[in-house]
Amino acid sequence: MGEQKEKTTIVLFSGDLDKAIAAFIIANGAAAYDHEVTIFHTFWGLNALRKDEQVPVKKGILEKAFGFMMPRGPERFGLSLR
Repeated sequence: MGEQKEKTTIVLFSGDLDKAIAAFIIANGAAAYDHEVTIFHTFWGLNALRKDEQVPVKKGILEKAFGFMMPRGPERFGLSLR
């Protein structure tokens, strides 16, 4: 029987750039130790994956409002205040 890999899960819930970068650095370190790594992005953490340029997508009013409130891509993240 083969050995099972260690598993690491990280929850990225912040829209702060320094915290998002730290989550990716920790995930990279765990992967270097041969862990299977999963990063779960919550609502604000999804902005780290959002593209900078606008992609033409048909949206309703509610989707447009949420898209307007959320920063587009990691370049628009602010730094944490704590």
